[in-house]
Amino acid sequence: MGLQRPKAHGNAQKAAAMANLRRKLFPRKKRGRKRLRRTFSAGKDTA
Repeated sequence: MGLQRPKAHGNAQKAAAMANLRRKLFPRKKRGRKRLRRTFSAGKDTA
């Protein structure tokens, strides 16, 4: 979570999917990344 860049080749797609999810669910919030990450940390296992 601390690293911004994906380490493995599989993590890049996961990160992209997470970004897409955030964009779909919160299209207006472009600045609340820390808040969003906190809310998504709970459902990261399934997502």
